[in-house]
Amino acid sequence: MSSTGGLERKYPPLAPYGPRHFPRWFWFSDVVIAFAMFSIVYSLFLTTNAWTLPLETVTISLDPLMLPIYTVYSTVRTFAAYALILVFSLIFGYVAAHSRPAERILEPLVYVLQSLPVLSFLPLVMFTFVFLLPDSRLGLEMGSIVLMFTTQAANVAIAFHNSLKTVPSALRDYSKVYRLSAWQRFTKIELPFAAIPLIWNSVLSVAGCWFFLMACELFTLIDRRITLPGVGSYLALAADSGDMTAVLWGLGALVFIIVLTDLLIWRPLIIWSSKFKYEYVTHEVPDRSSVIDFVAKSRITRILVALGKGVDSIPFPDLRRSPSRASSLRPMPRNMKAVFAGISLLALSYIFYLLASILIRLPLEMWFEVLWGTLSTIARVETALLLALAWTLPVGIKIGTNPRITKSIQPVLQVIASIPATALFPVILLAIIEGGGGLNIASIILMLLGMQWYLLFNIIAGASSIPEDLLEASKLAGLRGFRLWRTVILPAIVPYVITGSITAQGSAFNASVVSEYIHFSGQVLSTSGLGALIALATDTGNLPLLVASSIAISATVVTLNNFLWKRLYNFCKDRYSL
Repeated sequence: MSSTGGLERKYPPLAPYGPRHFPRWFWFSDVVIAFAMFSIVYSLFLTTNAWTLPLETVTISLDPLMLPIYTVYSTVRTFAAYALILVFSLIFGYVAAHSRPAERILEPLVYVLQSLPVLSFLPLVMFTFVFLLPDSRLGLEMGSIVLMFTTQAANVAIAFHNSLKTVPSALRDYSKVYRLSAWQRFTKIELPFAAIPLIWNSVLSVAGCWFFLMACELFTLIDRRITLPGVGSYLALAADSGDMTAVLWGLGALVFIIVLTDLLIWRPLIIWSSKFKYEYVTHEVPDRSSVIDFVAKSRITRILVALGKGVDSIPFPDLRRSPSRASSLRPMPRNMKAVFAGISLLALSYIFYLLASILIRLPLEMWFEVLWGTLSTIARVETALLLALAWTLPVGIKIGTNPRITKSIQPVLQVIASIPATALFPVILLAIIEGGGGLNIASIILMLLGMQWYLLFNIIAGASSIPEDLLEASKLAGLRGFRLWRTVILPAIVPYVITGSITAQGSAFNASVVSEYIHFSGQVLSTSGLGALIALATDTGNLPLLVASSIAISATVVTLNNFLWKRLYNFCKDRYSL
């Protein structure tokens, strides 16, 4: 993965620029790093202390002086959700990539998790956490974090899993020849290879968490309005009260923290991850990050790096089966398998019984509504997907293959992707209605606004991962224009396009609730679709319709992924992988 092709090279956790020597009197970076660490610890202490306050109605002040503390609260929630997303993605991706039976079970669960709208499981999640933690605000806070996690976990998990499935055979052969343990193979081969799509999809997931702040910090639960202090609830209250000055202050705080996160975290990580490209030729002048340079000067950083190398040198046990131990490693006894299968069958039977007892109360004519709504929503989702591909494919390739454009445009894309499309939808809907259009067109546009970023960021990640030596060989062969795209670029990014399509499709089904059933100018506008049925069932308390519509969305997404996208991905993985 390096320019020399030396796969045995260590991957240091920070500066990829080689050893540097700085004057002993240089201490400014130590002060800044220590202050940053203190600020993070203090923010965590301040936030967790607020979580232990009694469970009572929270009053949001529109005073701009309260925005710093609200920003801290929202930032901690967002990155707590991202921590769950990252841990879940690493575990899911590794287990599903190395175990075919586990993949068959886990993949549909992730697809369902991604496609279910927040309204479908918001009451269940909140009731569960409030029941478990009834005496403080901690239950609501945990519920809010879990809601953000469920909306964005599938994006990173699917991208990481698909990256592990496309590790080049040369790297797999290397791990076998040098008899790497499972841990060594994961840390030295698989995780570095998946670093670029993992980081780009992490950027998108955190942007998605900012996107869902308003829904996760201000919501209604059994006719009771629940408010959690944060930038999202501040913006929602300011918009409801018509205070445009407060809205601008809230948007300013949100944009500030997004840009700051990009400058201090995502931009350095993207530059640092470029050294993991599987290539033998690199740019003559590699991209540099002033943040990495500054952090590398600190003595605190050097101490942390030394500690990390010490942990890395610990001899982890080799879990591979050797001939001498083969006899001691026996499979699970048949009677244990029978017990496990029996318990699973009983649990599934009970779940099916509960669902059947609910669904049997749904009238027959409503089942026809669910069927027609399924077909209508599929048509809108696939139309929005084609429109999104039409512009994200050329733009994403242009950005990903040009590091200078990536460096300048990526912060802008992150900010735009973090702005809730629902905040812009009333303006878009008004313009479409005045122009003679209907809610069908407006619904497709809102789906497009929500799904396009999943495609764009994955395409950028795929274009950024194309080896430089492959592009150089293409130039020497005289490939230009359309021939270069057809022969090299498009085949190289096809797995990333499919991954982005899977996550974008799930996001569009998720957005169908707010795009097919809208409260606008004191009236309700709706069209046929599963999202409209879910929103209607939520408003009217129709549990059988809610369950039937949610099951229909999940079954539709799982069916499309298994019979279309997964087969297409496996075909492209075998034909176009390096």
